[in-house]
Amino acid sequence: MVCLDLGTSAFRCLRRQDSCLVGRKSPAMYISLPINEADVSLLKQMRIPVIRSEDSLVVVGAAALDLAQALRISSIPLLIDGLVPTKDPLGRQLIGMVIDSILPNTGNATPCGLISRSAVDFEQSTDLQLFAQLLRLKGYNPVPITCASAVAYAELGDDQFSGLVLDWGASGASLGAYRLGDTLAECNLVNGGILIDERIARVRNRFCWDREGNRYLNTHAIEMWKQAAQVRIDAPKTEDDKLISAIYREQLVNILMRFKAAIIATPAAWLFAQNVKLICSGGCTQIGGFVQMLASLIHELDLPVKLSEILVCSPDQFRMTRGGMIQMELDRLSDRVLISAS
Repeated sequence: MVCLDLGTSAFRCLRRQDSCLVGRKSPAMYISLPINEADVSLLKQMRIPVIRSEDSLVVVGAAALDLAQALRISSIPLLIDGLVPTKDPLGRQLIGMVIDSILPNTGNATPCGLISRSAVDFEQSTDLQLFAQLLRLKGYNPVPITCASAVAYAELGDDQFSGLVLDWGASGASLGAYRLGDTLAECNLVNGGILIDERIARVRNRFCWDREGNRYLNTHAIEMWKQAAQVRIDAPKTEDDKLISAIYREQLVNILMRFKAAIIATPAAWLFAQNVKLICSGGCTQIGGFVQMLASLIHELDLPVKLSEILVCSPDQFRMTRGGMIQMELDRLSDRVLISAS
């Protein structure tokens, strides 16, 4: 059994091998360098794998991340806002290469969880169709799993997989209600951490330049500032603090109002969401004061939920893939019970 999380910042794979879980990941980015024999020779000496295209040298994954920082050039994401780029044929080919590098060589019809922000049907998303096709070509049987559902299975085991989950990562946010693992209500927001950092960088004129003089938004500097300054969005002090606090509040109001509409339209979810736990995961939930702002807005917006507690998960690179594995295993056992009963 295998589970694949194709995130905006990294591609991750978790598989079961005997009695152990084995994880592999690769940064979801690449860099493109002009062909220069001196650079080719240097990269060979450093034992960095290079792909030659028609007019450039391409480096993918962890090596691309290190080189981009060393050479002060901008890396190119494999996914744009979590989506496959439509005008980057090279990027589409590299996506397949990175998936090949983290998956076992052959699937032999093994189920492979494919985690995505929203779609639970491959026909709903051209991106998922592409990923599913790549998995089938390697012999895997793709199984769609949503991000929030994966977090629910990873973190709500002690609560019989029942509760609320807010997952807010680099490419977007998901908020859902789950009872015994079943999805009662779920909604999504496309604004993730990357778009927030880009917005702050643009407003504050934070840019960087590469060797050729091209200008880019310096989102890395914004991320480093948030960590070093220990920003609290519930009690902003400086103008920069107030800006990020306002953006967080705007986005939280957006997804909470969507969730309110979804839960009111679903009587089973409204009746269930009383005295339940809210689990928060993803990079955007790690900022100081997040729980305080979230709790205040839930009360201010009069959401029809009664929470026992709000918990922010510690960072875990393989949380979603682990939850996806649990979900697939429980579904497999459930199918076996149904077959035995029949």
